[in-house]
Amino acid sequence: MYKYAENARQARNVQGKAVANIKTSTIVFAKGFGVKTAGGSDPVTTDTVFQIGSTSKAFTAAFAAMEA
Repeated sequence: MYKYAENARQARNVQGKAVANIKTSTIVFAKGFGVKTAGGSDPVTTDTVFQIGSTSKAFTAAFAAMEA
């Protein structure tokens, strides 16, 4: 899993990402990859907060609709 996630990040030229797999409310895997800012050295961790703006509202609405 580590190698796949890191290879995908590099292939798509993404500076940093966090990945989590959750099964029945239990975290099975969680890890940060890359850095927080382009050209920086501060690594992404599982506690990194990404600034994705209002798109999180759309994700929340989509997930709620899927549960209905």
